[in-house]
Amino acid sequence: MTAMQDMTPTRAASSLRKTASRASASLRMGGVVLALGVLGGCVSLPGMQANVAPAEPTKGLEPQKVNVASDAVTYHFDFVFGDGAGTASSKHFGAGFIVVTQDGKEVQAIAHNFELPRSALDRQGWMQFGDLNNDGWQDFMVPHRMTNGVTVMSLYEYDSKAERFAPVGKLSGLGEISRAAPGCVQVTRALTAEGAADRQNFCYSKQTGQWVAQIAPLSADDVLDADAGCAGATPDAKACRKSRMALEKTLKGELQTYGKSYQGVLTESKNKQYAARFVRNTNVEHRAWLRYRDARCNAYVREQGFDRKLFDSAIEACRYDLSVAQLHEYRLRNARLAETMAADDAGEEATAKPAAEAAPEAAAATAAEPADADKAVAKQ
Repeated sequence: MTAMQDMTPTRAASSLRKTASRASASLRMGGVVLALGVLGGCVSLPGMQANVAPAEPTKGLEPQKVNVASDAVTYHFDFVFGDGAGTASSKHFGAGFIVVTQDGKEVQAIAHNFELPRSALDRQGWMQFGDLNNDGWQDFMVPHRMTNGVTVMSLYEYDSKAERFAPVGKLSGLGEISRAAPGCVQVTRALTAEGAADRQNFCYSKQTGQWVAQIAPLSADDVLDADAGCAGATPDAKACRKSRMALEKTLKGELQTYGKSYQGVLTESKNKQYAARFVRNTNVEHRAWLRYRDARCNAYVREQGFDRKLFDSAIEACRYDLSVAQLHEYRLRNARLAETMAADDAGEEATAKPAAEAAPEAAAATAAEPADADKAVAKQ
């Protein structure tokens, strides 16, 4: 039998009370030590060093929200700083997570790092929303860092099936992203020492589900001439062909305007034969450009690796984009010619006016000379 079994009930109860008393004393002593340890973190006790309070975080980024479609749910976006990020001593907001919530429930956390200076980041509008791939759902862009004077951005598309925002790796991290046309964006990579920008356009192909690099970057003026029939990398071939043929008529009209205007100038400065040859050569150059455009688009589409069934669609879109860029060049050329002709006309008028004002005086002086001569003869 054990020692406890040898004890009488009275002695066993007494022993249990003594054991419980010693355990209670140990717990009270541990509580005192724990309390001193907690107080030591807040108050400097003799022989102890006070902990340094952490740096206060700066004011964060304002929450954002968007309806991904007119009749869809609303998503809210907050940027949550990571460990050590967002403090007053840091030059950047730093790393953290873009937390996406719906009805107060977190649905996604996207890791992101703000490496650009605080002054370059808009706290109220640090996200840009828009239907960039033209699929009817809102996507968003967010800045990442500054490189060669350009804000490098990341692009996230909304996946309606997964109900999540997916990163677009092909476009993210290249440069500053802006909307160029329906289903198309323009990426500005860097600024050269002369201030020129390296730009490239990408259009979304719904058939392939991919962003495709375009052969011709569209400027702001070019976008005004864009036709919805040729939107995207692989639009409907028939609709785009119709738009491209209409655009070629506009190109021809601009070319004829240029030829007629310049023909008149050359006829006056040279001769009719020279002016006629110039017009013929201008038309020959345009037809050569059309052949070059078609050959370049054929090669470009094959380089992109499209399925054979999408060749016609992609080629028509390429031809259309190059024609839009060429139309812009023709219009600039006509505008410069009009300015030059107007300046020449103004110069001729300025030269002719003093001559016209001096003509009556010269005529009066010439008429007075015979009269004076007659008076002189009469005196003799």
